[in-house]
Amino acid sequence: MSMTRRWIAPAVAAGAILATAATPAQAAGLAARAGYSVTIGARSSTPGYLHGRTYGYALVLYRDRAFSTARISGTVTGAQAGDVVGLLAEPFGRHSFYAAGHTVTLGRNGSVRYAFTVRPARATRYEVRVRTGATLDATSPSATVYVIPGGSGTFPAKKCRHGACTYSYTVTVVLPAPVYRTESAKHEYLYLAQWQAGRHPARWYYRSAASSASKPVRVNGHEYKQKLTWRFSLSRGTQFAIAACSKDTEATDGMGLPGHHFCGLRRLTIRQATGYLG
Repeated sequence: MSMTRRWIAPAVAAGAILATAATPAQAAGLAARAGYSVTIGARSSTPGYLHGRTYGYALVLYRDRAFSTARISGTVTGAQAGDVVGLLAEPFGRHSFYAAGHTVTLGRNGSVRYAFTVRPARATRYEVRVRTGATLDATSPSATVYVIPGGSGTFPAKKCRHGACTYSYTVTVVLPAPVYRTESAKHEYLYLAQWQAGRHPARWYYRSAASSASKPVRVNGHEYKQKLTWRFSLSRGTQFAIAACSKDTEATDGMGLPGHHFCGLRRLTIRQATGYLG
């Protein structure tokens, strides 16, 4: 999982969203008739804390109801009524675009907005093409939507005896079948922050060596359960907060965001721990 787990700390999870701009090479390769141009952008369709930006990337959760969709939109300039805007997709693992089955027929001339709703399973590049009949008028740059696993969690269980506490969740992780082996084998990093009540929250979340994640239990080909347990001492008047993550492997399996985003560090700032981790 590449972000602070929503079912662990829903008030602090973060999310997504604008597509990356076209590279000069992409821009030079656009096919356009005189007078035509087309823009493209990607944005999460989700409400709440996933509606925003995560390092400039569009991000959705796999099979997580409203959190699993993104909006591909833009403007066709020089459009003629009757022109058709078609969406193309290139999911992770493919090396060419194919028709995604979404089209819209423009109803007027001039500059016209278009929009499509998509639900990718893994990182997917999108582009649109504008046609007048069989004639290709313009091709947009590409925009990518990234995906992280979805899931849910049980109500937390907390037990304390003589100041020694355990705090645990059983989480269910839902993900595409082709990435099951890679994602379920990842190491889970568990973090803990503690501070005295009435004071400002702790400055740091520290990786908790005493905490652990159980071995994943397979439910089916795209789902597993796992128990996350934090162990720590808790004196009277002490408050605590937790976070969990695994490192992104987007380049390997198309899940998560490109690059490295703090997960695995010895300690995290509050801003890091309550944002995207991967």
